Amino acid sequence: VASTLPISDRLLPVATWDTARLHVQDILVKAVRAGNCYVALSNVKRMCQSDYSVDLSETALGHAKLSELLMDSRFQDICEVRMLGRNYVVVPSEYLLESLGVPVSLCSHLGSGIINSSLTGHDEKLWEGS
Repeated sequence: VASTLPISDRLLPVATWDTARLHVQDILVKAVRAGNCYVALSNVKRMCQSDYSVDLSETALGHAKLSELLMDSRFQDICEVRMLGRNYVVVPSEYLLESLGVPVSLCSHLGSGIINSSLTGHDEKLWEGS
């Protein structure tokens, strides 16, 4: 029943492929500019709602899971989904990093799924956003 849904879920427009790509890219650009190589997968949907007033609905875009949506070929130039410890994270693609002028090697430690604190001098945490 629609009346039992939170107001934010009832009023937000559903993201299209174009807006989903745009907002996920912007989330990752903000993370990289803040010195982070990834965003927790669990935060991506919430950030789309709070920062862009749009519902990132994986089912509306033909996928059962958010991770599957972000692994769709339409996102390959923007992001990858990786396992980091016990958490799924969204990392910028090499193409996105290069377009921002960020050395790909800065985030290459994520390829193994192990956090390398030597890059930042402290343990990294999952980026919460704004």
